[in-house]
Amino acid sequence: MCFHHSRRPASSDSLRQSGSACSGRPSTCTREIPPIRWNKSVDRAYNSNAAQQVTKSVGLPLDVEIRPWNEDDFPAIQHLSRAEGWPSPVDRPADAIRAWRGSWPALVAVHDGVVVGFLRAVSDGAVTTYVAEILVAPEWRGCRVGVALLAVAQHLCAGTRLDLLATGQSRTFYDRVGFRSFPGYRRSWAEFESLLGDESS
Repeated sequence: MCFHHSRRPASSDSLRQSGSACSGRPSTCTREIPPIRWNKSVDRAYNSNAAQQVTKSVGLPLDVEIRPWNEDDFPAIQHLSRAEGWPSPVDRPADAIRAWRGSWPALVAVHDGVVVGFLRAVSDGAVTTYVAEILVAPEWRGCRVGVALLAVAQHLCAGTRLDLLATGQSRTFYDRVGFRSFPGYRRSWAEFESLLGDESS
């Protein structure tokens, strides 16, 4: 088994009791959320046997499974995001779960019933698959979980390239697993609104 600092992943009970915005009240995250119209040309079929072959080829531990997310996984996604300091799934749960519903590939890594990593991406099914979020629990980093999530995502969107933004801490990981570095930019909705306000003044 591959753990850092001899720590075990959090139990499923602790994830449920982590104080997430949806903990114990999943309906508050899903109530009156408009449906997403995604690109229907993107094939959302998931072949678990093929995915298992991909994860085996990249050295994922046999007791970790990569599978499509479901809405029962959302409290665990919130828990991991909170621990990493990612605010959107916790502060904007309705928007976050709507984003997950409209994304593909959207995957979780599971060990002994506990989500230990996740990936959310969007794809045009032909040229580009953009990884919007990928996160692995600290005690599972270095165990090929992130590598497997990326490999399954690209396998599901065969023929496409993977694009993503990386934090400074994660750049060495992407360099090591065969990604090339490009300059990138991000503008939030609040920054966009501020820009419009500045131009109209």
